[in-house]
Amino acid sequence: MDSKIKIGIWIENDLELNNNGAKNYFDSVYEIFKKSISNDVIIKFISSKKVNISNVIHFNPKYVFIVQYIITLLTKFESNSRLISFLKTKILKLYPLLISPLNREIDIIYYITPIDKVIPNIPYIYTIWDLGHLCTYPFPELSMYNSFEYRQNFYKTNLHKAFAIFTESKEGKNNLINYMNIFPDKIFVMPMIPSNIVLEEIIPNPVKYLDNTRFIHYPAHFWAHKNHFNLILAFKKVLNSFPDIKLILSGSDKGTKTYINNLIIELNIKSCIIIVERFSIEELKWIYLNSLGLVFPSFFGPTNMPIIEAYELGCKIACSNLPGHFEQVGNYANYFEPNNPEQIAQSILDLISNTEFCNSTKENKAKDKFVNEFNFAINQIKQIRKTW
Repeated sequence: MDSKIKIGIWIENDLELNNNGAKNYFDSVYEIFKKSISNDVIIKFISSKKVNISNVIHFNPKYVFIVQYIITLLTKFESNSRLISFLKTKILKLYPLLISPLNREIDIIYYITPIDKVIPNIPYIYTIWDLGHLCTYPFPELSMYNSFEYRQNFYKTNLHKAFAIFTESKEGKNNLINYMNIFPDKIFVMPMIPSNIVLEEIIPNPVKYLDNTRFIHYPAHFWAHKNHFNLILAFKKVLNSFPDIKLILSGSDKGTKTYINNLIIELNIKSCIIIVERFSIEELKWIYLNSLGLVFPSFFGPTNMPIIEAYELGCKIACSNLPGHFEQVGNYANYFEPNNPEQIAQSILDLISNTEFCNSTKENKAKDKFVNEFNFAINQIKQIRKTW
């Protein structure tokens, strides 16, 4: 009997098109899988289109989802009709035929990033980074325009049916147990890892217009939960002590950019704030290495990738006092209440003024922890999966 477990990594169709946290995380995990996974694990990738990756299983789940939709419809009327019950039984027999290409190749699917549709009738490992719609304030992106219902419905289904769940922190595991009543033994903590920005082969590319400029930075899209509002109020206070400091905001508009721009104009500090849609990965690395510090006032966690990127690149950190942030970097950061501009300002001032702050490049420990935890989790999963 083959003692190895064959894991299929699901590649979302639009993942390679999106320059976001999910894409960065996938790239980073992919690098790990190429180098450091146990010999007891066989890694393959699943994609519905051509991708420039080896060991790919080409599989289009379109017809599986169509069958799933038809069965869902038939189930609603099954109790009232023998014919419908008969049709449902016949259609259910299509599942083994449709998913047989995967069943021949893999034992379990691993969804590296949160996804709303999982392939039915194949055991899977589900990744979840947060339960923000339950664990923080009802920001528009979490509670309005059906976003709450959407999150709650697909999490409730996908999480409870998952063979195992990978989450990024102990706080995340506690949230899953407390808010979603998930079976604790199937939850494994996989530490949030930085993007490939920390790799030596990523060469910093200077941002010319920031030469000879003292600045702090916040890389975050303009969502309400990212808390640019309180950061801007705090930065106004920082300028009273350090009028030459610039604040670099990089991110796309998700609904609050105009509002934040108007606040900046109202406070008469437009010349002190630079807003950029995005930096290249080489430019962003230069930002980290030359910034006076990362400031990260998000209400949303439990963890965030820029926190661990700053840590491993030796960039100072001032961030919201989320338990997950403390799990990531411990005493390395200055912490503040994210809804308190006075605390944010003081934390930034301490960050700028503290010349003894550790500013040496950190070892890439997050990826080592991920590898150890992944191999441990897969060993546990294998013992159960091999029972059928």
